[in-house]
Amino acid sequence: MLYLADKKISKLDKSLKKLTPTLFDPAQWDYGEGKRDENPVSYDMAWQPGAPLVFLYSNPNNPANGDYTFILDTDTGRVCELDLGGWAGKARWSPDGRYLAFERSAVYYDSIDLLVLDTTSGQLYAPILTSQDITRQHVVNDFIWAPDSRHLLAVEYTRSQDIHSVPTELYLVDFMADQGIQILPEYNFFGAGGAPQNNLVWSPDGTKLLIRCPVGEIPNNVVEQICFINVQRTGK
Repeated sequence: MLYLADKKISKLDKSLKKLTPTLFDPAQWDYGEGKRDENPVSYDMAWQPGAPLVFLYSNPNNPANGDYTFILDTDTGRVCELDLGGWAGKARWSPDGRYLAFERSAVYYDSIDLLVLDTTSGQLYAPILTSQDITRQHVVNDFIWAPDSRHLLAVEYTRSQDIHSVPTELYLVDFMADQGIQILPEYNFFGAGGAPQNNLVWSPDGTKLLIRCPVGEIPNNVVEQICFINVQRTGK
């Protein structure tokens, strides 16, 4: 264990060297035949706010990792495996710590959906964003939670033959109502073809947000800009 003091990292207790640092052993949970020796599984992690739970999911960038997903209780060491029906990616907890949002692809390089897991009830939400869904072609590229832990802002695009000319759309998502409303349709919120993430930033009070909103023709005639959006909430 380390702590930061006077701009230096120091050891808190030398006796801690005697303790094993292994709380979650990926090899122990890699039950896929032949994977343990040839393809060690790497994991991404997301820690639940104000709680000891960590969501671990095998890195979706490498299909050899498999589609392992686990919840780890760091206080007790207990591990619970989740069957999400595919790869998970970009997992993010809601501000209140109850909901876990993530991208999910049922088949590698298939469509990528936005899913939300209620970790209290176990209910899994799969809001549909686009009204004209093209089978195995739609991709949720990025998303961020609103401070109210009920809504998300998500960017989705549809794959085309020319990945550099992908039209990408911005949606305000109410996952409980299974509703996604497209906003600012005149802008292109692209993030495909190796472009940087959209870097969605929501103010803590939920009244403002910033987002990359480039304009022009992809990929050569793009003018980079950032949109500043005022948000007004009505009702409860």
